[in-house]
Amino acid sequence: MSVRLLGKNVRILGSVGMGAILLSGVVNPVPAHAFICTYDVDDPVMKANATAVSEEVNASFDTGLTTTSTLMTSMYEILVSAMKIGASQRSTDGQRNSTGISQSLQAYAQVVNQQGQNEDILQAQDEFGTGSEVSGVCSETAMTGEVVRAIDSVPTQAKSIIQSSNIPAAPGGTVLPRKAIATRLSSHLSRYCTQDEVTAGWCSTVGSKPAADVSAQTLFDPASTQEDVDAFINNLVGDPLDKPDATSAKTPEGVLRMATAMRAEAVRSPALVSLAALRAENAGGSGYSLVSQSGITVTQALDAIMKKYGGGPDYDTWDASVAGANQYGVLRELVRLRGLSMKLRNFQTQSQTRMGAILSTLLAAEAEDQD
Repeated sequence: MSVRLLGKNVRILGSVGMGAILLSGVVNPVPAHAFICTYDVDDPVMKANATAVSEEVNASFDTGLTTTSTLMTSMYEILVSAMKIGASQRSTDGQRNSTGISQSLQAYAQVVNQQGQNEDILQAQDEFGTGSEVSGVCSETAMTGEVVRAIDSVPTQAKSIIQSSNIPAAPGGTVLPRKAIATRLSSHLSRYCTQDEVTAGWCSTVGSKPAADVSAQTLFDPASTQEDVDAFINNLVGDPLDKPDATSAKTPEGVLRMATAMRAEAVRSPALVSLAALRAENAGGSGYSLVSQSGITVTQALDAIMKKYGGGPDYDTWDASVAGANQYGVLRELVRLRGLSMKLRNFQTQSQTRMGAILSTLLAAEAEDQD
């Protein structure tokens, strides 16, 4: 038998119901499913039990519902807390990772920057440190500068010597031969007479520089004065040819004399240039327009170069300093020597050119004499 409780009424479905159906079938024969009746149970005990059962069920349901609700609420709170903790953890991890990456990049940049600075310092040390310079680099540079200035000053000195008014045989001169001869003799008697000439009766006293006006040593002696050099050159090249005066210059005879004098000056010009260059190579000082402030001559410069690089104590010192220099120091020394070598080769070429000019002049004069 099953019992269904609805409020305080109890409807009994079962054998009682079935009896009612049967009874109803006897009285009025209708379909069986139509005979469902509801009976109210008036038994107080049964009602009390049903009510107690109902209240107990309701209380149990309420308790279970409360417990379930509490559990679900706690679960939701736990889930929300877990989500908050996870989100916070992810945020913290992300910030930590970002901070770590930033610090790593900063550290890497500092390392790279420091490495670059170290490399720059090392390169500067290599290029400009003690290892990049040979021993005595200041004196070496000064010597090279003096050599270059001395060589470059040769043409200027030679031009100054040739254009001296004390050399009548120079091209373009207007001094008469008689005056030139008188000047040479007067100079010799006053300064260059030797003891033999005094003994022979040609001079009255020995000069301050005996035979300096007829000795080639005058050209190579740095102590020789401009007057000494002029006297030697005048005795070597001779006197100028007689040129016509303003009145006879327009006559046929005057024109011939002028042409002859010009040819003689042209023939003497290469020799004069070579003599002046030889003098310039062995002279120093501002008296010959030398640019070098130290007054070193070309010969002295070449001697210093040979002493430095041709062997001896100075060469040994230089060789040891180059052996201890780094690649920058060796390259600098090679560049310096290369420049010095080119300057000396140019100087040698100029000397050979002057020699060629003299030989060409001699050949031209000989060919003209043969004609």
